Amino acid sequence: MWKILCVVVTINIAAKVACLVAGRMENLNSEAIYASRTRYTVLIDAGSSGSRMFVYTRTTDRDGFANYSSLKLFNDSQGKPLVRKITPGLSSFHGSPLAVRSYISKLLDIAASEIPRSDHAKTPVFVLATAGMRLLPQNEQDVIWNEVRNSIRSKYEFEFKDSYAETITGDEEALFGWIAINFILDSFPSSSNKKKLTQGMLDMGGASMQISYEVSQDQPVLKETTMKFEFVVTELRETLNYKVFPVSYLYYGMQEIRNQYAREVIKTYQKNNVIPDNQSNIQIEDPCINTNLTVTQNVTLNVSGNALQLTVDFVGKGDFDLCHNRIVPLLKVRNDCMPLVCTINGNARPHVDLSIMQFYGLSEYYYSLDDVMPKDATNYRYDVIAPKVKALCAELWQDFVERLRKENPTLTEEELAERIRLKTLICFKAVYVLATIHEGLQFPKSYDKLYPVTHLRGIETQWTLGALVYILNTDHRKQLQESVITKISIAVVSLCIVLLVIIFIILIIQRERQCKGAGFGSCIERIRLTDKPDGNSTAEPDANNHSTSVSEP
Repeated sequence: MWKILCVVVTINIAAKVACLVAGRMENLNSEAIYASRTRYTVLIDAGSSGSRMFVYTRTTDRDGFANYSSLKLFNDSQGKPLVRKITPGLSSFHGSPLAVRSYISKLLDIAASEIPRSDHAKTPVFVLATAGMRLLPQNEQDVIWNEVRNSIRSKYEFEFKDSYAETITGDEEALFGWIAINFILDSFPSSSNKKKLTQGMLDMGGASMQISYEVSQDQPVLKETTMKFEFVVTELRETLNYKVFPVSYLYYGMQEIRNQYAREVIKTYQKNNVIPDNQSNIQIEDPCINTNLTVTQNVTLNVSGNALQLTVDFVGKGDFDLCHNRIVPLLKVRNDCMPLVCTINGNARPHVDLSIMQFYGLSEYYYSLDDVMPKDATNYRYDVIAPKVKALCAELWQDFVERLRKENPTLTEEELAERIRLKTLICFKAVYVLATIHEGLQFPKSYDKLYPVTHLRGIETQWTLGALVYILNTDHRKQLQESVITKISIAVVSLCIVLLVIIFIILIIQRERQCKGAGFGSCIERIRLTDKPDGNSTAEPDANNHSTSVSEP
């Protein structure tokens, strides 16, 4: 019995020692890397028309996993969200790259002054460029990026790697927008491994537009057209997989499509009119501009084999139907995509159940419809919006300006002038947005689950938030992999300790059996003799013993 008790006690002690070693190893691993529980991230959206800096903050648990409920914009010293915008876009510096350093410093100097100095080394800076940069040749992009990277490395103490400043793909931009929307809507579970219904996203900037939504794992779709997003449920340390269809249509942002439209209008004019070599100005009627408004644009035309610089006055005629008919061909939608749905520029998309999935429209999907959305409405309805766009296009420009003035009595003259400037192409923009929804993306005109937004639940809807969530999840997946390796190492160490103890106990038991039936002293002597290295079991006389006691009969 005492043998069994001894074995149990010894193994128990060994197990506790192994647990102590394991716990200490885990604590050292986490505490060494994550000493602080507050984190900051600087993320710059380098768009085609300007760059916006967002500074986010969050708390983390002991192992460094983000507490997603704490993820928000960081408030500056004035108590306002730390968001700053500068113009022009980063891509505009392709002819003067040396100016990039002072340009990027205008944003990062603010971040450096607002974020606690002690946290700079733990604060990563990301500069992510979108369609404006994608329009440039790769060699021109490289020159700009070299200046951005050198500027950040040489001037700031922020955490930074070369890969933190790059041009993201259009599909990545679309994916990040989708993540942002669903993150704000709590579509990703925080404490459950059961997936929720996700929603779709539409976005349109100056150079490109995007659509993104989740498709089922077994839905037939070309593999190269989908992306996998792995969301780590931090409380469970488990990962959920999402199959997302994100696509970006380059040259179909609002600025680029207006340029395409202008070129086509001028081509049509050239077919019907002879432009003299010495002419410097022409006037063309434009149904996509309000009546009594003229928009001037400088263009270069090929006239008789020569490059001719022209000033073109687009004279507004405000005709919704004619404008729509001129815009739709620019979308280049095929009709032979079954079983998929044909979309813009010869592309196709997988089917989606529009009876249950909502879509959220960002940027131009909000701003271009803002003047025609009913004040009490949150969702887009074609039967309501289309007549309002038709009336908007037919409105005389001076009447539209006066209406803007009455609806915004608190604006200064300077602010009102800027608002009017932004609304100059409002007819064109509104018609184009409607065309992309129904002719371009093939949403039925009965669809009523599209929500144009700038904010959701008090949070600004920007793809940058989705980019940060994506980056955090990439880090979390690495942490989970490292955690698995650590646990395996701990298990091996613990097993080795237990095995060593068991081997030790077995050796003791074997020795005890050898001594069975003998006295303690003779047992020790027997063991000593057995363990002699030369294997000789003959006893040598003790040098200190000069006589042997012999009993006489």
